[in-house]
Amino acid sequence: MFMSALLVSSARLGAATRLSLTLSLCLWGGATWADSIREISLSTAGIAEVVRQVAIPEQGPVSVTVPLSQVDDVLKTLLITDAEQRIQSLTLAGQAPLDSSLAGLPFNEYSLSSIHALASSLRGVEVQAYSQGRSIRGTLLGVDAQEQEKKTVYSLSLLSTEGQVQTVELGPDSSLQVLDARIQEQLQQASQILARQTNDNSRELHLSLAPTKAKELELRYLIAAPIWKTTYRLLLDNDNKARLQAWAVVENTTGENWENISLTLSSGSPVVYQQALLQQYWHTRPELPIAVGSSTAPEPDNYSASFADYAPAPVAAPMMAKRAVQSAVVREERMLERGRANSAGVAGGTAAITDEGQTVVRFTIPDPVTAASGQTISVPFQDQQVQAEDVSVYFQNQSSPHPSAAIYLKNTLDSSLPPGIITVFDRQLGHIGDAQLSGLPSGEARLIYFARDNKVQIHQERTTAREITQTQVANGVALSTWKQSQLWTYNVQGAAQEERQIIIDIPRQEGWEFTSAAKTEQTSQSYRLRLTVPAGETLQVQATFSRLDAEELRLDDVSESVLYNWNQGGLNAQWKAAMPELIALREKQSLAQQDWQHTQSLLEEQVEEQARVRENLGAVSDQSNLGQRFAQQLEGLEDRIAELRQLSEKQNQQWLEARQRFQEAISKL
Repeated sequence: MFMSALLVSSARLGAATRLSLTLSLCLWGGATWADSIREISLSTAGIAEVVRQVAIPEQGPVSVTVPLSQVDDVLKTLLITDAEQRIQSLTLAGQAPLDSSLAGLPFNEYSLSSIHALASSLRGVEVQAYSQGRSIRGTLLGVDAQEQEKKTVYSLSLLSTEGQVQTVELGPDSSLQVLDARIQEQLQQASQILARQTNDNSRELHLSLAPTKAKELELRYLIAAPIWKTTYRLLLDNDNKARLQAWAVVENTTGENWENISLTLSSGSPVVYQQALLQQYWHTRPELPIAVGSSTAPEPDNYSASFADYAPAPVAAPMMAKRAVQSAVVREERMLERGRANSAGVAGGTAAITDEGQTVVRFTIPDPVTAASGQTISVPFQDQQVQAEDVSVYFQNQSSPHPSAAIYLKNTLDSSLPPGIITVFDRQLGHIGDAQLSGLPSGEARLIYFARDNKVQIHQERTTAREITQTQVANGVALSTWKQSQLWTYNVQGAAQEERQIIIDIPRQEGWEFTSAAKTEQTSQSYRLRLTVPAGETLQVQATFSRLDAEELRLDDVSESVLYNWNQGGLNAQWKAAMPELIALREKQSLAQQDWQHTQSLLEEQVEEQARVRENLGAVSDQSNLGQRFAQQLEGLEDRIAELRQLSEKQNQQWLEARQRFQEAISKL
């Protein structure tokens, strides 16, 4: 409650924050979230799902205080899991600028900073002023400022009830009592706004609920949280068995203590967004100029209209109720499982209650978790026996001849294992290395590399071959099929005193067929050869990549050089036997073609000479000596051209016959 007349001292108004805080503490008493957290679900997507139990008051809304950094996420995700309860509305203070919040009041931020600044906003208001032992009551007329000895002295001018104008100089002990009830209320409102802006680190949410008989309300929402981390301890035993412990490292950044909460760890890759929902956004509208003068009338409306129902179909209430019942049953079953786990223990070690969906796996810690705000804790959520085989893995083309020491880890558990770092221990030797697990679905196996096996050496060799398998000739085109192959040979020198299980990892080659006599496993990226190397022995294993390539050539383009390349590239027995004859026939074809081309060149020269002589003969007299000479040359050229044409036809026929013999010979193959 406030006093009937607001009394403001200069000391209080000397610090706006102090005044604002005092007024805000008097006016606000909202509930907090304290001790209401019941469940926390941390996700590898960097979010935390919080479940709280909040008491429902007999009257009025449910009021809770939320840190400002979490308001956007609460506005985005807040929901009630109980289908019988419903939030009708949620209200909170916006994030308006201070000037906007004070709009409509006779004060601004400067007015609340000192008595003289406040008095400047109270002109015409009845006040009681106290300063330096004087007390004057009257209507405030104004504030005067004078510079005296390097400081500013402020004086108030008041019109007393007797009609006298009096001046009061403000000093350190000055105070100003506002006597107008309406101004008192406005001043209180302004101080509250200033308090919220000065201490703007939280928001009070008011939840209006539909009528309900329930006494408590379960709220669920998401907030940002650090990504929880997974660490593994792998203890190797004999007989390809190992003990796998999975620990989670989590941080309590909710700003509140966790007291015996249910902690669930969620591993997956969901799509998550954030949005500044509390921030104000304004749309810039284009300004429409004022139209001056007349305008064209629109066309008359000559069409009838009817109304259609475009409202979305209502959500089926029975389905929502069914989902709510199912959620309640699932929560009850989990609590029963948790109780059984706490009372009877878990066979084989500690295990969280797992729940795996299509895109996420959840681990609920069986025991309640307590952690102070800001603390980091580490809790185990798996301690089970799994299959683990010691192997040495060599990667094709790696720089070192020594393979990597690895564990072929198979997940025999009922749920996937999240990504994390693995510390590998041997029961006799202790720590033997660290490894990385990129996630392991249930029933699948992964290679876990933790060291280098210096006792084993592997050397690789690569040879290539190319041979023709068949050629088909049709319509003057030779279509040849070639087989290319890569032979990889691996010489494995085993450990001197120990047997080794060796895996050779060979990357896939797109479009190539892989073959090997060794036992082979396949992944989406590679082939893995497996072999057992006894102590002190050296074994050899081979793998082949092969593919068929088609080569299309016109028969006229199959020259001697092409045949020589084919002969050197690798041929089958039939081709090797026929290749000498093919080369000889192709050489005869080339010689016949060259003879015909040479004769054709001579014929063209004689025809050009004939045209020149005929032109010269037309330029002189037939009876002149020069004319008779040209006539004799022309007669000789005619005879020569006739001989060359006859020879060209003969040579062309010989070339075509040689070409046909070559094509028939290659077609037979």
